[in-house]
Amino acid sequence: MRFSRDDRTILANWWFTVDKVFVIAVFILMAAGVLVSLAASPAVAVKKGLGVYYFVERHIVFAGLGAVVMLGVSLLSPLGVRRVSIALAGLGLISLAFVLYAGNEVNGARRWIILAGQSFQPSEIYKPVFVVVSAWLLSIGQGGGGRRTPSPQARAGLISAVLLFLFTAALLLLQPDVGQTVLLSLVWGVLFLLSGQSLKWVAGLGLAGLASLVGAYFSFAHVRARVERFFDPASGDNYQSERALQSFLEGGFWGRGPGEGTIKTKL
Repeated sequence: MRFSRDDRTILANWWFTVDKVFVIAVFILMAAGVLVSLAASPAVAVKKGLGVYYFVERHIVFAGLGAVVMLGVSLLSPLGVRRVSIALAGLGLISLAFVLYAGNEVNGARRWIILAGQSFQPSEIYKPVFVVVSAWLLSIGQGGGGRRTPSPQARAGLISAVLLFLFTAALLLLQPDVGQTVLLSLVWGVLFLLSGQSLKWVAGLGLAGLASLVGAYFSFAHVRARVERFFDPASGDNYQSERALQSFLEGGFWGRGPGEGTIKTKL
């Protein structure tokens, strides 16, 4: 495929502006994911009474859809990406609120919505658009936290970014989903730092984050149990860590090769 720099079509503009190395890296990761699914999921599918390659086929379908969406979004202009992200962020917030009342409850948490026979987590779809919208709002308020008299526009952008983060964190904690909350908090904190805010505000944000982690430890029993099991595996259910150690003991550092492992076939 050959394009001229005088060509102003959408596809030609995409070809000369897209990060080709990054796109190739994403496709390599997707292929690696399919390979890992092919190696690990058949045993799980058989245990559940499903077809041997049930999860592999689902993985390929969703990976293909994800690739189409990724390439489609990469054709958009920065303004188009922002507009789509704002619309999806609004829909995502509605979904996060909806799941609290009508979501599918699993192990005491409401995080999933069942649509057309398929379950999905609104938070997973919301994460990328949350990052884009937060980055845009913080760019509007760039440096506003470090000026004595920030402009009204900068102040509005910074306040909107903070409110978006707090509202998102509150909806996630009500599910409860502490893991997603911590992940989005870390990403938002890095964006806050990169937006040129005062280091005093950044330090305060870091201290607030540490205080929140301590609060989560004392407020959520499952968080406390996971932390305690991490430092003392013998204190409770350590199924995952035992399986991991078994796999290293039986397969060695390099493993046995794709599909050759036996740990996954054992109950």
